[in-house]
Amino acid sequence: MVVSFDSNGHIQLESVDPSVSGAYASTKNVVKKSGGFTNPRVIEIRDVIKSIIEKHYGYILGYSNVYLDGRRFKIRTEETNLGNLISD
Repeated sequence: MVVSFDSNGHIQLESVDPSVSGAYASTKNVVKKSGGFTNPRVIEIRDVIKSIIEKHYGYILGYSNVYLDGRRFKIRTEETNLGNLISD
């Protein structure tokens, strides 16, 4: 999702642009598996976000080949794969 934030860090809802916001494959392997093509703008955004994460957290701990379900209503009411990963 591509959004803008106000000076208090809140999302400005009117800034959401559905033509660029959505689900994108973010690794070469996922793009290849899905039969898609690389989008230079998505790669640019990914690299900016990655640099911010690396600056604040130092390093990437790992990747997952599956969606990790961390939705609050799920993790608070039932077992999820994200909960299992954290517990392990």
